[in-house]
Amino acid sequence: MSAVGNVFLAPCSNQNAANHLQETVVGGVPAAVYRQYTSKDFGDCVSVWGVSPGGKKYTDQMARGDILLFYTGAKRYTLAARVIGTEENRELAAELWTDYQIGLRDDDELWPHVIYLSDIVAVQIDSTEVHHEHAGHSRGHPQNFMRLNDRGLRNIREKYGSVRSFLGYGVKDVRPDTFEKADNELHEKVKRTPELTEPERKEETTTRKARSAAFRSGIKELYEYKCAVCGANRMTPSGRPEVEAAHIYPRSENGQDDFRNGLALCKLHHWAFDNGWLGIRDDLTLLVRHRPQVAGFAEFSSLEGTRLILPPDDRYHPAKIYLREHRALHGFSAEL
Repeated sequence: MSAVGNVFLAPCSNQNAANHLQETVVGGVPAAVYRQYTSKDFGDCVSVWGVSPGGKKYTDQMARGDILLFYTGAKRYTLAARVIGTEENRELAAELWTDYQIGLRDDDELWPHVIYLSDIVAVQIDSTEVHHEHAGHSRGHPQNFMRLNDRGLRNIREKYGSVRSFLGYGVKDVRPDTFEKADNELHEKVKRTPELTEPERKEETTTRKARSAAFRSGIKELYEYKCAVCGANRMTPSGRPEVEAAHIYPRSENGQDDFRNGLALCKLHHWAFDNGWLGIRDDLTLLVRHRPQVAGFAEFSSLEGTRLILPPDDRYHPAKIYLREHRALHGFSAEL
């Protein structure tokens, strides 16, 4: 799930491309704009890039979770993003990039092959390292939109442990190999019967930190950076997701780091869930604490009975053991 398949390289060193990078990737495209041209739904805002017809052979190779690296000149890649979808969409391209002029003679100057992105991060990566040292290219930066070759991917993984770590998606103070091991273990765990609490065991601090980091990262990815309650997909101006990884049965009670014991929630609904405004029935619909006399009730009352927004793979849906213990912890049993 979290492993990076391919890395794609986008040259953005001229001023027009740099402007669009800021406007449609860093700034993002609001739903009021992109939903006019596509049936895809990425929440309130989504980062968007586009590729000319000559790059179609590469966008056809793209899969969800791949990485797009942006080259902005001075031998540096300065932005990375995760791919969450692609399509040919000339109408959206015309809306976003009509003023992009590169001297072509017809509508091919637009970027019709649209790439939808999330999890934007600032990076400082030497392009000559990527192209010369890892990929074995003669040039030290991309001339056109391209895929990093297999040699480059292999060399990066051998040197840094993972592409994730090389690009800065890793976790401070956690070794890449330790993080990847913890991530793999959490995905294996969903194949087994869920347990309420973590077993008593002696383990190093780095192991605990890696498991916690893998849980947080994995939950956000599984829920596509959207709140499971309201579907909000807010990003900071630099592309950092607002959504947080919440334990259903809390860590303060020694609750498991298990993807089935987690939800992606916006800050408001994370607070509401942890403080007993919200519970979840076994059928994955929401319970709301009935306290009409308390400020805040009116804001949450409309959520009563609505269904959570869940990952497509039901192996990662919340397990009943955690839902029931959360309800008991917050006194919801009498309200079922």
